[in-house]
Amino acid sequence: MSSKEEIIQKLTEEKESLLLQVADLNYLLELREEELNELKNSSKSLQELKSKIEEQLYDFEHMQNLLGQQQQLAIGQSNREIAMEKELLNTLDKEKSYYTLKEQFHSTSVALSDLQTQLKDMMNIYKELLACKNKLAASESNLEITLLDNQFLKEELEQLHQTIQNKSI
Repeated sequence: MSSKEEIIQKLTEEKESLLLQVADLNYLLELREEELNELKNSSKSLQELKSKIEEQLYDFEHMQNLLGQQQQLAIGQSNREIAMEKELLNTLDKEKSYYTLKEQFHSTSVALSDLQTQLKDMMNIYKELLACKNKLAASESNLEITLLDNQFLKEELEQLHQTIQNKSI
């Protein structure tokens, strides 16, 4: 073989080797392009995922705000409920006091009515006593007059007896 043929053969081998290397490089380039496309798609997916996460985070924050507002409303309602309960208990205490006072008033009214009745009875008894006292005073006066009349009559009778005895003597 001649040196030309050897060179051609070497060149052919080198060419084949280079073609194989080019094919390998093309294959590697395709793989890299696929990886690059996957990374681009992955990047898009990551951006979409990031966007979804941000959206969910916003929704979560909004829900937390709503929950905070609802908790404040619940606390306010609880406070109002406690205030209303206290007011109701206060009203019930006042109503109980009212009925106690009403009962006491009724009892006092009944007692006053009894006392007024007793007073009227006592006034009637006093009037009767006064009338009896007046009758007694009148009777005593009549008795004194009658006693005086009797005394006077006795004296007259004695004088008459003495006069009669004096005349008979």
